[in-house]
Amino acid sequence: MLGQMKQGRVPGLTLAIIDGGQLVHSAAYGWADLEQRRPMTAQTLLNIASVTKTITGTAVMQLWEQRKFGLEDDVRAHVDIDVRHPAYPRVPITIRQLLTHTSSIADGPAYRASYGCGDAATPLNRWLQDYLQPGGQLYELKNFHDWQPGTYYAYSNVAYGVLGRLIEKASGLSYSEYCRRHVFEPLGMQRSRFELVGMDRSEHATPYRYVTDDELSSVRLADPAWHAPGQMDEGVWVPHCLYGFVTMADGGARTNSAEYSRLLLAYLNAWRGRGELPLLLQQKTVRQMFTDQHVQKAPAAATAVTQGLTWALKSQYGTGEIWGHSGADPGVATLAAIRPADGRGVVVIGHSSWRHNVSVEVAKYVFASN
Repeated sequence: MLGQMKQGRVPGLTLAIIDGGQLVHSAAYGWADLEQRRPMTAQTLLNIASVTKTITGTAVMQLWEQRKFGLEDDVRAHVDIDVRHPAYPRVPITIRQLLTHTSSIADGPAYRASYGCGDAATPLNRWLQDYLQPGGQLYELKNFHDWQPGTYYAYSNVAYGVLGRLIEKASGLSYSEYCRRHVFEPLGMQRSRFELVGMDRSEHATPYRYVTDDELSSVRLADPAWHAPGQMDEGVWVPHCLYGFVTMADGGARTNSAEYSRLLLAYLNAWRGRGELPLLLQQKTVRQMFTDQHVQKAPAAATAVTQGLTWALKSQYGTGEIWGHSGADPGVATLAAIRPADGRGVVVIGHSSWRHNVSVEVAKYVFASN
């Protein structure tokens, strides 16, 4: 691990390894904050970026099991947002399409501008209305792809924001409160959270990105109190502020590898129909989520994707059917994956490295053999 971190210039991360359906290793490496010389611990929180979508997918399928909606339902019937592609106003956007990134909703400029230091202040439904409905302050054609909903796969963060609103309307709770009550608490994920308000800052790692002098201008959300050194012979770790965004259902969870591994264990337990942790989902539901949904790659996409419901098949990690999700946001890089056949899994939550993907290399090592 230390060799991988050195190669990738990653100052800190947490790691959890599952084998045979049991957590067999949990550890932390490096630093949570370089300036304060605060070490990373197994309990240190860090935002997990798009791995959050596995939490959202879990919540959606819990409510689906309760028959709050059907996966082929027009999502417009279940949220207070007129979700329609402007070029295909009569074509429904379904809940399955949102889960599988085939809704044709794109991450337009307003999404990329939505990140900001601290918690987001705008209510989710208002932001989505402004983004998706004609006449909204954030509405533009770039918020949608050219094709009809259901035609092609194109990864969409905003689609998971819509799923966050679906969870709110179906449950009567805020998205974060629903996840706290029905995912975090049953699994004993006591530190895991979304909002920064009320959190002890010392519990959270500082997100870092390693950059060279010519890349400094491209860094967004750098800590306002940080100043670049006058002389940069090599590179520098740029600390980010602790940031948030409105569509937290696509990437706003904060946890550590040991706690998140309990979600993977819950999936493995459901897959096998046994285990000590609460079964958040029925066995048939988990097996449906880990089933190829036969999405078609967009014409400009480089490679095809085997997409399940939220989870995707990760053949690049090793042998056998490995289902997982990765994430990347300013200053963080994350990965979570499991191989149901033998109950092996891995979680990596750490600082970002664009030159060397430490989390993928760790996954390859964990899944290299049966």
